Amino acid sequence: MDPAAAMAAVHARFADAPPGLANGFAEHAPMGADALLALGLEPAAVVTWAARHHPEPWPEASSVRVTRDAIAAELTTEDWRTVLGRHAPRLLDRLDAHLFHGLIRTAHAVRALRRDDSPTARGELALGLAAWESWAGPPPEPAPAFSAHPRADILELARRGAGAFVAAPSIFTLHAVTAPMAYLLLAEHLDDDAHARAAGVFARTHARYPDLPRRPDERPEPAADRLQALLRQWDAHPAKLVDAALRGGRLTGDAAFGDAVATMMA
Repeated sequence: MDPAAAMAAVHARFADAPPGLANGFAEHAPMGADALLALGLEPAAVVTWAARHHPEPWPEASSVRVTRDAIAAELTTEDWRTVLGRHAPRLLDRLDAHLFHGLIRTAHAVRALRRDDSPTARGELALGLAAWESWAGPPPEPAPAFSAHPRADILELARRGAGAFVAAPSIFTLHAVTAPMAYLLLAEHLDDDAHARAAGVFARTHARYPDLPRRPDERPEPAADRLQALLRQWDAHPAKLVDAALRGGRLTGDAAFGDAVATMMA
C-alpha cells in the first residue's frame, strides 16, 4: 500500500461522517492520518491507526452536510484549486473559529490532494471547507493587514507559538503551532491579499505569545523508530504537532520548533 492508497482508504472511511463530534470536538482522524503519512510512517500502519477512530452518524438535519454536498458538486466540474480559491478567502477572517479546526482540516485535505487528486480527496476538501464555514459563523470586521511580508510573518508567529508550547504545553499552545503551519500548506494556492488577511488574524490570536530569541538547531530530526510511537497514541494532536513543527524547523532552522518536537515526544 502506498501513501495515496492509505489516505484514500481513510477518506473513504470518513467520507460520510460529520466533521464535528457529538461531544463538541472536531473529528481528527483524517487530519492525523495525513500528518502520519507526511512523517513517513508505513501506510498500512496509518490505516490501522485510523481504524481505531469510529465515524459518527450525521444529525437528522445538518446544514454542514448541505454545504458539503454543494461544494462537492462544484468539485466534480472544476479544478480543486479554483474551488479552494473561491471559498477559503471568504473564511479567512474567522480562521481561528473552533480552535482553527476548519482551517486545519482544509489544509490537510489540500496536502492530500497534492499527493493524489482523487474523488475521495476532493470529498475531504468539501468536508473541510463546509466545516470551516459552519464553525466560522457571521464574518467579523476584516483583520488589518499585518505587514508587507505576511507569509514570513505567519511562519514567525508559528515559531512564537512553538516557544509558547514548550513553556506551557496545552491544547491552545499546540494549535498556536499547527494552525499557522496549516495555513502555509494552503498559501501557494491563495493570493497576497489572502496572506495579509490571514497574517492579521494570526497577529491577533498570537498576541499573547512573547517573542523569543532565535537559536540555530543542529539536532537531527527524530529517527523513524521514535516516530513509530505516534502510532500508539489514539489522539491525532501529537502527530499533527510533530509534523507542523518539523516543517517549521526545516523552513527556519530555529530551535524553537525542535524544542516543540522534543516536548511532545518526551
